[in-house]
Amino acid sequence: MNWWLLFGIISTTVSLDLLSKEVLATKFHLGQSIPLVPGILNLVHVRNKGVAFGLLSHPSVSWLLPYLGVLLIVGLILFLFYLRPKGKMAITSMGLTIGGAIGNLYDRLYLKEVRDFFDLHIGSYHWPAFNVADTAITIGAILFLLHVVRSKDDDKKMVSKGS
Repeated sequence: MNWWLLFGIISTTVSLDLLSKEVLATKFHLGQSIPLVPGILNLVHVRNKGVAFGLLSHPSVSWLLPYLGVLLIVGLILFLFYLRPKGKMAITSMGLTIGGAIGNLYDRLYLKEVRDFFDLHIGSYHWPAFNVADTAITIGAILFLLHVVRSKDDDKKMVSKGS
């Protein structure tokens, strides 16, 4: 397993996430919105006490989110140490997911909420605001699923070649 690649992806993801959030917080007032691609993508400054789509934002459960973030990060690191996945796709997926989780965990620990700033509209559909960390986690999850599917396909090919 290429640990340098993993740490490079994690540190780049965390750096991009925190830098973008800091720039946003200093340049935009809360609630401000500026169109980047009119009718499709805006930059906004919003805060989210919950997770995706504002889920778990009620104070009775939102206090759990930093603990869940730590659990996710520790779980992924243990997964890496014990299973040592091979291939750039697996390492990239884990690096993006861990880096994104660290970025959002930082916000939760120090601000008690997460700073979001991308506001996407596709036709009449409005996606809830998100940030670099959310994007990294999503891409990481998709890459990991693709890695699993590819691995199963490779296993099937190996079995059929052996028979």
